[in-house]
Amino acid sequence: MRFLRIFKKYIPGFILTQKLRNTARDAVLITFDDGPSKEVTSEVLHRLRKYNVKALFFIVGERVSQAPHVINMIISEGHILGNHTCIHPNEKQPWFLPYLRDILKCQEIIRDVTGVKMKYFRPPHGTLSLTTIFAPKILGLRTILWSMEVGDWRCRTKEEATKLSENIIKNIRPLDILILHDDNPFVLHILDQILPHLSNYNLSSGINHL
Repeated sequence: MRFLRIFKKYIPGFILTQKLRNTARDAVLITFDDGPSKEVTSEVLHRLRKYNVKALFFIVGERVSQAPHVINMIISEGHILGNHTCIHPNEKQPWFLPYLRDILKCQEIIRDVTGVKMKYFRPPHGTLSLTTIFAPKILGLRTILWSMEVGDWRCRTKEEATKLSENIIKNIRPLDILILHDDNPFVLHILDQILPHLSNYNLSSGINHL
């Protein structure tokens, strides 16, 4: 784990983005993985709209058919779509060609539904290897990880969600990229807790400083 932290620290920014550029000043970027969810993602959008937040949604291609209208809502409300592969493979060291094809398939699904060509990529689980770094690079995608993660995907109770929210409010800093997951309904409670407390940060321009 320590080796991975050191490894990530020295990867050049043109290969891997983990924080916003210094030009962002007081900006924070909220990102969402593993959607779209027909029920949860639309409620996430409602909360972002209320607080004028612009976010980056990393989409799993095979889940688009469950909620294609939500994908178009994300775009119409000024958010950005990112590629999170088509099948969300869970192996730690995926084979290069199947992984490349899977990323490309996600690109094609989003293009067919929205007409949008995505330019950002996030590997499932944040797994870093030669495959997960260079496969998206070949397709012209920029890999975006995060600087703040609280494990919201494990959250199963409102009490847990409250504790995670307190962690975010206490520890988030300018230039941070926060990762949340819009396939977990408890993310809605987290957003209800954190968004009123993050008014000192610019939550609408972070996507312009990647």
